[in-house]
Amino acid sequence: MNSDKIRLIQAIDRLPDTLIKPVVDFVEFLLWRQKAGSEDTASTENSPNAEDSAWLNSDLSNLGALGGAENS
Repeated sequence: MNSDKIRLIQAIDRLPDTLIKPVVDFVEFLLWRQKAGSEDTASTENSPNAEDSAWLNSDLSNLGALGGAENS
């Protein structure tokens, strides 16, 4: 077990019983957020979303003309 985990366990041991439930809730939230984040990352890394597909399939042949219009 690394030193941060040991420090966390020691700190939790010093907490009054009334604060244990909020700490457990927070740890469960962190675990949920980590799981949700890894699922989101996995789904977006493997396939382009609708916006990506629209950009990749768009006609960029006139892109240079747009830059000139801004300078006029």
